[in-house]
Amino acid sequence: MNPSTSSGVMGDFLTAVKTRAILPHNEAADIVPEQRKTTKNQHASQTINTPDEALEALRSKPDKWQLGRALQFLGRENTTFNIKLPGPRAALLINVLVNNIIPDYWASLEDESDTPQRGQISEHGWRKQSLVTCLQSVAGLGAILAQLRSLITASRDGMDKTASLGLSQHLRSLLDVLRKILAPDDFLTQMENDINSPALKPVQRTLLWKELTSILASGKIPSLSAEASDILREKSDRVEDDIWIASSKTYSVWLGHNIVFLASTTAVEDQGRWASLAQLLAKSYSLGYTGKFFLFKGTRILKIDADSIIEVVYSGMLLAEDDHWAQLHAFLGQLLAHQRTTFLYSVLRTMPKNTMHMKERPNDGGDLKADPAIGRGAALITGIIKASSDLTDALVKWLTVASGGGIGQDVRVCRAALAALSSNLGKGYILVTYARP
Repeated sequence: MNPSTSSGVMGDFLTAVKTRAILPHNEAADIVPEQRKTTKNQHASQTINTPDEALEALRSKPDKWQLGRALQFLGRENTTFNIKLPGPRAALLINVLVNNIIPDYWASLEDESDTPQRGQISEHGWRKQSLVTCLQSVAGLGAILAQLRSLITASRDGMDKTASLGLSQHLRSLLDVLRKILAPDDFLTQMENDINSPALKPVQRTLLWKELTSILASGKIPSLSAEASDILREKSDRVEDDIWIASSKTYSVWLGHNIVFLASTTAVEDQGRWASLAQLLAKSYSLGYTGKFFLFKGTRILKIDADSIIEVVYSGMLLAEDDHWAQLHAFLGQLLAHQRTTFLYSVLRTMPKNTMHMKERPNDGGDLKADPAIGRGAALITGIIKASSDLTDALVKWLTVASGGGIGQDVRVCRAALAALSSNLGKGYILVTYARP
């Protein structure tokens, strides 16, 4: 065949479908950053100004810049929309954040070091913090706990290795988000401020606080966190770090500190806030505390450590540099009589290691008169029983009745209680009449 003819025939079949210029290595290196910069600027210019735009962006498997713009809009204060307030649009957004964004993006956001354009949030991990801010609400907490419960149930049903790895990562991410939501010392104060938003009606505020109380004080958070932590340990060779929200003791101390933070900034005359705090405190120890956990329908339920909460509350309000006796009396005044009694008896149980700094019981015949611990304890008890007359009656019962709780207590605690009652002649007569031998 004639070569020229062959070339002409082949030319008819070889049609160019794509033309690409091959540049020297140094020229290609110069153009790549410029292309990346252009793409970055394109994303930065795609602003999100409405919750619908944010919802659409989150549902469309966004890249990190689209995700950042959506989270930045939802996490900042604006007059048109607040994801922390109840509503159908907020519920949809929270559902997408918990069920899609956290499992798909959280782990990859943990170690990011890039920062957005000038004028935006520039601190390390800004997208992660924005996501946490969006979920720092009653609805956000509820959605996270519901998802934890669902994943825990799914883990019991059995699944293949790939699905199990995905579930473990999702659990790990949810626990990390939950820890970061609860981390601020003023978490409860922030939540209370959001609930008291002028945009909400009084009945909505009441229902939201009741729901928050149920979430924080019923043991749901430590129970689900502990069970999720157990699953992670069972499914992975990796040893998980201690998760404080999975410890009933540590979680109870955290809750106590948050109550103190809010109480110490509350005016004595603010009866509404004291009533809300009393509701939270009463709920936290209405279940009692008899051990680390109990089983309910096969589920491990951690109980709130009431003594730890009350110890933190009275220590934080009375034993700090600035005491808040008036606030504590207003606080106790909102509790029911039996709830105040529970508070007092918890104080008496925890005084030896706290207020009185007692490590060991004295030997028989020890010199109690010169013991300054008795004076400190008496001063604390005296101040507490001034909150209500029924507390004086409860203290007499604690000292004189076998079921009161005084039996077996350190003798110095009993001496402190007697000293607190010494100025009340009527109660002194009762003590002489009914004191046990």
